[in-house]
This record gives sequence, structure tokens and C-alpha cells, in this order.
Amino acid sequence: MIGPDGAEYPIKGVFRDVIPSERIVTEDGFDEGYEQVVKGDLSPGMPTTVIFEDLNGKTKLTLRMAHASAEDRRTHEEMGVLAGWSSSLERLEAHLGNRMASKQ
Repeated sequence: MIGPDGAEYPIKGVFRDVIPSERIVTEDGFDEGYEQVVKGDLSPGMPTTVIFEDLNGKTKLTLRMAHASAEDRRTHEEMGVLAGWSSSLERLEAHLGNRMASKQ
């Protein structure tokens, strides 16, 4: 993962549960060498659940991240986890918009 400041974070993860059009559950965390980029200790993994709901032909996406502690949550937020997810979702929205426009 590359942060907005250009720092490279070694990440690894797995899919724990996938139900198409309904839910994706992943668990990711820092891989070997993360301590060279991240100051302090962090939990080995962070489960993230993405829930998709149909709302009259539109999709509501709910994202839930489970941090091991309040301190881990603060650390992740300071590292930009919310901005990272926002950026990823904005890119997804743009990509889907381009696909829809090309079909018209």
C-alpha cells in the first residue's frame, strides 16, 4: 500500500467471507518490515466488512473496520485509513461512472 505521503507499507491480507452482491469480509494487516515505516505496535490484523444493500436500484455500501483497541483505531486514523478508503471509493465511483457512460 502506498500512502498519500509516498510511504510504502507492506500489507498482506485474506478474504474471510464473500457473498456476491451482499457482503465481503477481509482481514488485512502489516507484513514483515512494517516497523520500518510505522512507529509503534499495531494489531496483527484488522477485519473489514463491506455490506452491499439494494435501495431502489441503487447500492448502499457500508464499511465496518474492527480495530483491536481504541489506540489501534487512533493510530490507523492518524495514518490515513479513512482518507485511503475514501480515495479508493472515489476511484471506484469514477470507474463505474466511466463504464456506464461507455455503455450509453
